[in-house]
Amino acid sequence: MAFPRSRPPATSRRTVLVRRIFFGFLVLFMGNLEALVDVVAHPAIPYFDAEHVVVGGFTALTMVLLLGVLDIYLSRRNQSELALRSSEQRLREAQKISRLGSYVIDVATGARTNSKVLDDILGLSDDDRRDTVGWFELVHTEERQEMLDWFADAVAGRAGPLDREFRIIRPSDQGVRWVHGLGVIEFDEANRPVSMVGTLQDITERKRAELERQVMHEIARSVATSADLDELLRLMHCSLQRVFEAENCFVALHDERTGLFSFPFFVDQRDSTPLPVAMPHSCTAYVLRRGEPLLLTPTISRQLREQNEFALVGSPSLSWMGVPLRTPSRIIGVLVLQDYARENCYSEHDLRFLAEV
Repeated sequence: MAFPRSRPPATSRRTVLVRRIFFGFLVLFMGNLEALVDVVAHPAIPYFDAEHVVVGGFTALTMVLLLGVLDIYLSRRNQSELALRSSEQRLREAQKISRLGSYVIDVATGARTNSKVLDDILGLSDDDRRDTVGWFELVHTEERQEMLDWFADAVAGRAGPLDREFRIIRPSDQGVRWVHGLGVIEFDEANRPVSMVGTLQDITERKRAELERQVMHEIARSVATSADLDELLRLMHCSLQRVFEAENCFVALHDERTGLFSFPFFVDQRDSTPLPVAMPHSCTAYVLRRGEPLLLTPTISRQLREQNEFALVGSPSLSWMGVPLRTPSRIIGVLVLQDYARENCYSEHDLRFLAEV
């Protein structure tokens, strides 16, 4: 008995067109032009390749849909990654502009993770310690114990969040920086300290401006209230030490009649107070002749010596700056600060401030 041959279910022209498009692009993607012609000519019949793998019909449609979904997923993931990298870049730029760095400290191990901006603020290299011991070593000695006490109390749950201004000393150049620290200790469900997260912002410029205003006020008050020159110079020296390195400081007054320099105030780590002396080729005499402030580095010093502008007098220093002392009628002497240990200890800003004093 012969059975009637079954026919595929009827399909609409729209469905046929969609199948032709999907199947055609799929097989074209596979690089088989002969199969493309066959699929387009017989859209309702599954297509088998040379290894009898179905690539037409619903299997092909499923593959096309999966490839489409995968392409959308990969595209959106790439967009998300690009957006994340862009956001991280903007965050780094914002931290750099505001001089704000972040950190995380593992309380159990003491390990500390810093942002790149924070490493720059602290003057850390790849070889410097990044743990709690290394962290507290950065804090200025005058404030270190206070910070140690706070950390111990905070870990024990007896202190609130960190919100303090303090000084740090950079290992890279031994420079002193003022920072504003914010931080909090995080505890787990058992109330055990887990980590400390926080930020440090470099506020050196703001603190410097505040100190400069205070020092100028102190010096003006000293000038108005002190009748003794030695006492006045001592008070001025104490005030200047609050702003920058001034351990080596002297005032040289010039006598026009004799041509000698005398030293009513002289504090120095290496040299003793000299007797009145002419020293016409010294750095001090150079400032007196020119009547302008001078910031002297080893490079500038070598250049001026080669030009026979002055010769070395006294112990050589790595950093030196001097400003002329003026009266309404003439220049009467020079105020000098120097440092034997650090090169480039002073800046142009320091020189301008000293000249205003």
